[in-house]
Amino acid sequence: MIGGCSMMGLVVGTATLFLAATLADAGELDVRAELDSYNLMIPKPSYCCAFRLHLDPAGRVELELEVPDPDLLSATQREAFAASKETIAGIRSAIESARFFDLPPHIDGITGFHPDRRSIEIRLGERSHRVVLTLMPGQSCEAESEWGVADEDKDRIRRACSVWRQIRALVTHPQAVVP
Repeated sequence: MIGGCSMMGLVVGTATLFLAATLADAGELDVRAELDSYNLMIPKPSYCCAFRLHLDPAGRVELELEVPDPDLLSATQREAFAASKETIAGIRSAIESARFFDLPPHIDGITGFHPDRRSIEIRLGERSHRVVLTLMPGQSCEAESEWGVADEDKDRIRRACSVWRQIRALVTHPQAVVP
């Protein structure tokens, strides 16, 4: 007993206070992500699709996807849905483990003439940061052997890609085949 409190009560109370403080520090999550490229202006079944995504603090996702259209070359398709708590937790975890807010605003792999541009803008509580990752057209975050960059750049690409993968998982349209 310490001052009339049992040691177990003190430990549980401290753990509860720590958890509440951690959740309060996390803040509201607002994510905007975009994939675009010259090569995606006219999407093909094997290389599709440019998109814009917004995950708001309430967990709602708004997605605009440029899909092939035989009459128009491409058409914008819009979807809205709720992200699961597990998905949001995965995004938060990726942001933290990648130290997203410490990444530089531009990260370039070997880009070629018309690179794919992945833009990630995250607001978490009072913090806000935008990262633009450029890679060769169609090059995935998993194709590390194709990046052809220095080791310190690989680390930055890996970290940005870990967040990108969590966000990209929200794009489930069957035609969306670009990594």
